[in-house]
Amino acid sequence: MLAELHQANPSTPLDKAAWGALLFEAYSHNYHLRWFEDVGRVAKRIRLLEELCAVRGARLTMEEVEELQKQAVSCGLPLDSGQAVELQELAECGAQWWKNASMVLDLPIIALEDLNKLVALPSPVPVFPSLLERIGSVRGRAREFEKQAKAILYPSVGRRTPIQEAMSLVSTTQKDFLIPAVQILAEVVPLAAHIEKICFDIINNRYSPEASHKPLFEELWDMRKTVQKKLWMFVIPSFNIVDQQLVRHDAWLEKLPWYRSPEPAMQGMLIVHDVEQNTRLEDDTPPSDPECTCTCALPVKVTVKKRAGVVQCNHCGARFHSKCIEGSCPFCDHHHWDGSLTKTRNFEYLDLSAIARAAPELTRNYSLVWKHAEIIITCVGRLTRAIDIFLAAVNERTIDPAPPHFIPQTRHFLRKLCKMQFSVKARADLPSYGLILCHIHPELETDLYVDTKACLENFSWEMMLQRLPPPTDYTIILELERFVPGSNQYPESSLAAKPPAPAPQPQSSAGSSTPIPREPSQTPSLQHLPN
Repeated sequence: MLAELHQANPSTPLDKAAWGALLFEAYSHNYHLRWFEDVGRVAKRIRLLEELCAVRGARLTMEEVEELQKQAVSCGLPLDSGQAVELQELAECGAQWWKNASMVLDLPIIALEDLNKLVALPSPVPVFPSLLERIGSVRGRAREFEKQAKAILYPSVGRRTPIQEAMSLVSTTQKDFLIPAVQILAEVVPLAAHIEKICFDIINNRYSPEASHKPLFEELWDMRKTVQKKLWMFVIPSFNIVDQQLVRHDAWLEKLPWYRSPEPAMQGMLIVHDVEQNTRLEDDTPPSDPECTCTCALPVKVTVKKRAGVVQCNHCGARFHSKCIEGSCPFCDHHHWDGSLTKTRNFEYLDLSAIARAAPELTRNYSLVWKHAEIIITCVGRLTRAIDIFLAAVNERTIDPAPPHFIPQTRHFLRKLCKMQFSVKARADLPSYGLILCHIHPELETDLYVDTKACLENFSWEMMLQRLPPPTDYTIILELERFVPGSNQYPESSLAAKPPAPAPQPQSSAGSSTPIPREPSQTPSLQHLPN
């Protein structure tokens, strides 16, 4: 038959169909011819090569690769041929992929990156379908978690996620998978939860920072920046409440008269110090020394040889240290108290009280500035009550002139108000306490003079004074420098051993019991004592 086919068309090779028909017929008749077996192997090899060409570049399964390898053996394909080497490489790549996939799936926590690598293989690498299906199922779960995490981290407009929901996703995912988006979420969720806890404690007034922490309001400002930059995708209800109060706190600070003031005297701590020093309960009464007329409450010592550095009011006679006062006498000149003179602390006590009442709860509970304002209000309030009691006593007096302690007490309260440097009123429609005290000061003022006649007649060791009406004519002022008792029983050298005589208050007439009136003055002013 082969010869006949060849003779019929000797120039044309037999095609595969003819070879196949011949081989089939030969095998069906159970012919065992040596060259028929050779022809059969050649035909199988041809079919194998054609199949390899057809599947080149396509992804095969490991079963398909193994089947091709069996065909290569049965058709006697040389092991060193290119086709045999290619099949061997495919089998090795498939085995390595199976090994890697098995290792990944056996891990307690599987990385999504590893799953992606297993399914994103170069096309020639053969796979195991069942194993690939399992990998796809596991990877699908991991990608769903990744999708949820990214939806939280990069939400659509207006969407925010509660912290507990995000924490639940992180907890569930980290049991089985390692996903970058979930790792990022795991870093920011605890921070959001920490801020929520701190703010919840602040709202319920249970916050107690550790010693190493920053001041609370600095920490809150840092929290605000952190939430705006990193945690804006979460719903943090307690922080939102605290942040609203923080906005009100910042606005409240701006209203304080000393906030951000460049003046050193307007520092809150310094104002508190001055207020506390001048509103002490034990210091409500004036000094017992009549020479303590200066605003510093220290005695003003004047001797024959030492007059420099002392000034005296030409209206009330009060003496001051030059370094303690500028301008006019604060006891007599109402310009110190009616707002005519610009002061460094140019604010009203009533305004500060109104500002303090408007403070938000966060400020009241945790702000040091609020505590300063509260101290100022409390201390000044106590002082005003003491002044009110004194003014009531002045208004109810039934004797004229007023008792001698009224003037030192008036000056003492004015001294305190002068040191605090801000206006203090009982009500907005009333004048300041300083202006009221300044107005009653001249009314209480009475002149005390040395009664020289009584001293001489009684040989008194103490200086005897008499009260006289205000001056009505021009006068020459004589200052009493030293008091010598009217007796010759003791030498002058022994005076040092005797009780010291009190200083005159404030003027003296020499040689007569009749005062020499001073020249009246309309505008109180300070003048240096003559040498």
